[in-house]
Amino acid sequence: MFADFIKPLNDALLVIFGKQEATTLQLVQYEEASFSQPAKLIFKKGQSKINYDLLSHGEKQVIILLLNFIVRREYYENSLIFIDEMDSHLNTTLQKNLIENIVEQWIPESSQLWTASHALGFIEYANESEKACIIDFDNFNFDMPQVLLPSPKQNIEVFEIAVSKETIGRIMMGKKVIFAENKNTEHYNNLSLPNTVFFWAKDKMQVFDKAKNNHFEGLIDRDYLTDEEIIALKKTYPFLKILPYYCFENLLYHPSNLVEYYQKKEKPFDREAYIRGIRQEKNKYQNRIILRIAKARDDYPFYKENEYDKNIKRFKEESDKILPLLESDDFEQFYKVFSMKDYATQIPERQNLRPDELAKMDWFREQIERAVDL
Repeated sequence: MFADFIKPLNDALLVIFGKQEATTLQLVQYEEASFSQPAKLIFKKGQSKINYDLLSHGEKQVIILLLNFIVRREYYENSLIFIDEMDSHLNTTLQKNLIENIVEQWIPESSQLWTASHALGFIEYANESEKACIIDFDNFNFDMPQVLLPSPKQNIEVFEIAVSKETIGRIMMGKKVIFAENKNTEHYNNLSLPNTVFFWAKDKMQVFDKAKNNHFEGLIDRDYLTDEEIIALKKTYPFLKILPYYCFENLLYHPSNLVEYYQKKEKPFDREAYIRGIRQEKNKYQNRIILRIAKARDDYPFYKENEYDKNIKRFKEESDKILPLLESDDFEQFYKVFSMKDYATQIPERQNLRPDELAKMDWFREQIERAVDL
């Protein structure tokens, strides 16, 4: 019985409530029911032993949920499990710990857990984890057929499920809020930059619109922009931050970042050979890239306001100013506008490297701090 029920329960309680003896719960005694009294579960918290009846509502909720998963686990293969509002009377940290433990410990890969919730801890977990998602059912007419899709990860709007936009604004007061492209936000947030929070946006256009309309900042890939254009854009749109190279991957796989990575792994790395490999790729695909430049720049969101008519005309006519950068064999020149996301992917030195590890390098951190003016 201990191995089947009590140990799994106690292990989960340590994960959810933490391992500090003064605050965690552990089941230490079980008394079977008799004719005169019901069964008793006795828990230890700090130096005290507490009957289940005297626990807080939130603590009882956690124990009931865990026991249900433990005793019914044989039925959960190939199943959809529905639980309504399983976050009652728990603080945000405990909410997140609870849902993380249940999803990752008790739900088989062949099954799904669905729960209705407006809990911040649940939203935070679903917004960060690859094993969870948020589906917003609000303001739909379900008398009509509806197609519901998961909310994008790292999306600030999902927190409105729990709190109002005004409250979010107050929570973020004093913090630098930056919208960034695609999944890059996860890596940026992992840097734990002081008083800085990154939120998801679908693409460059959405970063630009969200930052501008919400009076926040936006961080975008450089793509095909000259140094002079970047200066002009940042002067016109002070909220706009731009990476120093073509895209996020250019930072991850920059030779300076890989030098640091391989040094920490105590593995050899030939910087010059790596640069030669990238240069060869650039020269091989240069003409193909040139054909894409004008069309790519056409889709940029800049200068589309009425007062910038002259600017956008000039911007569209100056696509050829990218050519000297791309045609140069100077690494720090062509690398600014050469996509490491699309090219040079087969170079041996970048094989089997994990982006999350590369994004932990000091060099990478310094580039992001500089890009967002920290």
